[in-house]
Amino acid sequence: MDNKLMKLILGLSKDSNRKSTLQLALESARFHSGYKHNTCNRGQFDKKRTLQKELEFDFLKDLTDEVELFTATFLYLNCLEQIGQIFCNGSIEDAIKSFARDSMPDKDAKLIQKLRHALAHSFGLVNISPRNHTPTNKFILNWADDNTPVVIKAREEWGGNYNDKSNVTSDTINVFKLFRLVEDIIKKLQEQCKAGTLVPELDIDEIKSRYTIIS
Repeated sequence: MDNKLMKLILGLSKDSNRKSTLQLALESARFHSGYKHNTCNRGQFDKKRTLQKELEFDFLKDLTDEVELFTATFLYLNCLEQIGQIFCNGSIEDAIKSFARDSMPDKDAKLIQKLRHALAHSFGLVNISPRNHTPTNKFILNWADDNTPVVIKAREEWGGNYNDKSNVTSDTINVFKLFRLVEDIIKKLQEQCKAGTLVPELDIDEIKSRYTIIS
């Protein structure tokens, strides 16, 4: 296992000739979400995104622009997808089950996976089944930074009728809780990497080819 490459992938080290696509996505997600972070005075964003003390993070309460948060949601899900592929040889669902099982039931992890499909394939909020091309879930993104769970499952099953716009047939995602979930997973991976216990499921050449770029 190439621990040097894992440190690069997880942002624990830098290479002037190679960059981690996970870190590129993560930096963009943090910018659009209003992530406030300070690591030895690095990573300062714009004037509105003030710094906090070492290794703390929060999200600006006044960042209400749906464009910013919609983009951040997609990027954080992209980070989670990369984690699932590199360290589980699987998906977002596998990443959550492997590194945040105590934080989310398996059925909720599956819904996060479906949200990723909806955003990745159409940048929309309806998941279309890849098997039969029928709509399966419609989502509501909760912008409020409140105490609701990451996922609130629809109270009634949605039949795929686009005329049905009711909340009771929509799965609701608390985006800020989702962002923190991804940040917590990344922190856990960094700790395992530092301890030398993190082993990727893909071989080094594949990781370099798929998840790094030459700068």
